[in-house]
Amino acid sequence: MLPCFFKQLIGFDCIGCGMQRALAFILRGDFYSALQIYPAIYPFLVLVVGVVTQVLRPGEKIARFNIRLAIFTAISMTIFYIYKLTFIF
Repeated sequence: MLPCFFKQLIGFDCIGCGMQRALAFILRGDFYSALQIYPAIYPFLVLVVGVVTQVLRPGEKIARFNIRLAIFTAISMTIFYIYKLTFIF
């Protein structure tokens, strides 16, 4: 796995720490472990699919959906990050 430069410089996890391991779990078919490691991986993957869809089939409906999905993903990543910092440290 690639090291987290933020964690090396600052000393604590960044908002994306765990995403790499969660993706590796998903690729191995271990969806529950991915959820435990990084709960925001699923909204993030749906966002990636939405962005790829928008690139392949541009349209206003898809763009509006992706904006809402990006906001939801950012909020979920922030909530899980705060939860991790609050209850792990």
